[in-house]
Amino acid sequence: LREVFRTLQNADSATWSLEGGWSEDCSEHSFGRGDYTIAGFYGLGSNLTRFFGGSDSILHFYDDDWSLEDGVWMKDSPDIWDETYWDPPFADIHELLVSALYHVSNDDIRVESTVLGETTLRYTLINTTRPKSDWYRSQRLEGHITIDDRTREITAYEMDWHFDTVDSNSCDRYEVRASQGEYGVRIEVPDAVYSGTTDDMREVIDRVNGPR
Repeated sequence: LREVFRTLQNADSATWSLEGGWSEDCSEHSFGRGDYTIAGFYGLGSNLTRFFGGSDSILHFYDDDWSLEDGVWMKDSPDIWDETYWDPPFADIHELLVSALYHVSNDDIRVESTVLGETTLRYTLINTTRPKSDWYRSQRLEGHITIDDRTREITAYEMDWHFDTVDSNSCDRYEVRASQGEYGVRIEVPDAVYSGTTDDMREVIDRVNGPR
């Protein structure tokens, strides 16, 4: 896993086709397949995250958030997270990898080889990935990571969150499925967002994409 994490960090950007959301009795609270890109990596995460899918057009930066509303890019809109079922931490491959590196022993990782030159790692994390919230007592994350045996790149992953909720009527399972992974990509940032974000974020964008 350390080699897989290092390969991702060295690429400084990656993209997958992503879908998911709340499931089972809350399946109407899900998001359709979209393009999910992360870039500008620091120690344990991404400075830049982009999700374009269905009605969602969102850029989630370390310094600010942007959403496309009626054809106009809005900065830190108060409604941005009320109008999407995509939740960045629930889909974050860094959270899945880093938590495993700190909390999972090699003996607890199930390894499955495939006929396509890939290997899938499966493991479970309990109460190790997110700060405890007042709406659940405990949480369990089941992670699946598919790795290209030659490049050590993550071609696909799944994050299956289970919550022991305080309210029995609350949604208690959130699933994410990512496929078609590609490393070393540009992150598309509209001119209005580029000019409106912070100097620090512009510096990171230029690091990933090259100067404008």
